[in-house]
Amino acid sequence: MKFGIECVVLPFLVSVLSVSSMACGQESDDVVNTTDKKRMPIYVTPFYDSKDNSISVGTYSEQLATADVNSILELAKELDKDKDRLRAEVMYVTAIRMYDLGHKNEAVYWFYLAQYRSRVFGSILDRAAIGSIGSEAFELIQAYASFNELAGKYINGYAFGSLQKLEQILLAVLKEGETLADFDGLYPEIKFMDQVHWAAKNKNVADGLIKLVDYIKVNADSIKEQRAKNGIEGKY
Repeated sequence: MKFGIECVVLPFLVSVLSVSSMACGQESDDVVNTTDKKRMPIYVTPFYDSKDNSISVGTYSEQLATADVNSILELAKELDKDKDRLRAEVMYVTAIRMYDLGHKNEAVYWFYLAQYRSRVFGSILDRAAIGSIGSEAFELIQAYASFNELAGKYINGYAFGSLQKLEQILLAVLKEGETLADFDGLYPEIKFMDQVHWAAKNKNVADGLIKLVDYIKVNADSIKEQRAKNGIEGKY
């Protein structure tokens, strides 16, 4: 599945996941939400299904599912205060709901915050304990990759239409990433490598995002030209 330059240039931007009948994420049929706008058509089991707006990401699930164009902003304030204790799937679903309800700049912020956390998560896993289909670590890796690919198509499609704003958001995410979350507390059933290695892994993730910022600065004109050529402007 190809989304254009904004989705494949750097690994940080989108993890391309081949979606088959066995994959945990797939595009659903277009559906209409309560504001008569189409939802981003995404299914990532067991966390989100756009078809019936089904959300299962813990404490904030019901609030995310029932939020409207106004209440989602109030919820975001609550989430922002609690973000050190949010797993990546909560942030991904927040990004999707923000996008669907028309708060697209906020959606970009939450999407990249989720992606940052999910990448740190993946980088500090005890590789010998990841397991395979059915193990929590393995399934989370697949789910996060699905969110990156499926939501990234829409959110990056919008974000790269305003490069200056995107840079500001990415720099804000980098700032947030300077403080590591308590991954042991967030994922108590997951085995991670010794914490002595976490800072270095976090730096690697941050470096990837810095490269993305630098790429945008250097290639802004070509990005705009390709978007115009591909008819992306205004699509998302």
